[in-house]
Amino acid sequence: MSSQVLSYGCFAKLITPIGDYKTEEYEILTEHLYDNGSHLHINYEGTLIYSDNSEHGDFYCGLYFLEDISKENFIQKCKDNNFKVVENRIKPYVCSWYNGADSDMSMMKLEDFINDQ
Repeated sequence: MSSQVLSYGCFAKLITPIGDYKTEEYEILTEHLYDNGSHLHINYEGTLIYSDNSEHGDFYCGLYFLEDISKENFIQKCKDNNFKVVENRIKPYVCSWYNGADSDMSMMKLEDFINDQ
């Protein structure tokens, strides 16, 4: 059943992009990240990596305390999974979205990420 989701974590540019979501490389890597419980995901372009800690429910207003979203933990997770990122451009994020559609994180384009720096 679809619901409102509050996602949070960090975003970073991959130093070496992978193929987009239509490639076998993308599919293999994203399945590996899911299977190992890393909470890391790759955007559809294959240019960005992000961590996703999510809470499901009605998140329209109010105060929420988030788990630690430190850049250091994110960098270590990336290293543990053999991803090199541009460390001085990591951005923490919070996103409220409806999971009956693709997430804003998956659809984020590198150009938009860079222009928002």
